[in-house]
Amino acid sequence: MDEIFEFLSSFFKSVPGIILKGVGVLVFLAISFRITCVNFVENYELAYKYDKVSGEIIKLDRTGYFVTSPFVVAVHAIDLRPMQVCITANRRTLNCKLVEFNPEGMDLFLAWHGRGDYEGPGNTSSSNGVSATTKTPFSEILMAYAFDGTGNSYPFLKVSQGTTTVATNTVTTVSAEAVALPPAAPAPSTMPVEEPAP
Repeated sequence: MDEIFEFLSSFFKSVPGIILKGVGVLVFLAISFRITCVNFVENYELAYKYDKVSGEIIKLDRTGYFVTSPFVVAVHAIDLRPMQVCITANRRTLNCKLVEFNPEGMDLFLAWHGRGDYEGPGNTSSSNGVSATTKTPFSEILMAYAFDGTGNSYPFLKVSQGTTTVATNTVTTVSAEAVALPPAAPAPSTMPVEEPAP
C-alpha cells in the first residue's frame, strides 16, 4: 500500500502529473463556469434578465448564449411559439383558439404573473414564489385570457384563429374522437327507378 502511495506521490510531482492536475483544475473551472455563469435561450424564446441588485428587468434582443454574473443576474425565457388551446368536456372539443405570446406586452404579463421561465405546451411555468405542486402550464395561462369572455384585449396575447358562435350560424371544431362515428344506413329512395330499355 505504501508503495502505491509513494508512486502516486512521485507521479503527481513529475511533469506529467503536474499537467494532469492542471487539466483537472481547468475542467472543473470550465464546468463550474458553465453551470453558474452561462445561460442559453432557444431561437423561439423571448429572453429577459432580472438584476437582483437593482430589481430591473431588461428585455434581451437576441437568443443564444448569455454570460452573466452568478447569483446577481437571472436570465429567463418566454416561449413565443403559437399554441392551440381548447376547451373540452367529456372528451369533446367545444372550442379552440390558436394563441401566442406578444413580446410587446411582456412588462404587463410579468407584473401580473411574476418573473420566471414560461415554457410552451406540455411544460409548466416556473414563476417564482409558487410551489412546484401548483405550477400552471403556460398554455393554460394564455387560455384563460383567450377565452376571457369580457371582450377585453391583452397586450401580451395574440389570438390568431378560433371558432365563433353567431346567432344564425354555429361553427364548431370537432376532435378526431367525435368524428369516429359508425357509418349511417343509406336513406330509402322515394324516386321511381327506371330500368334500362332492352
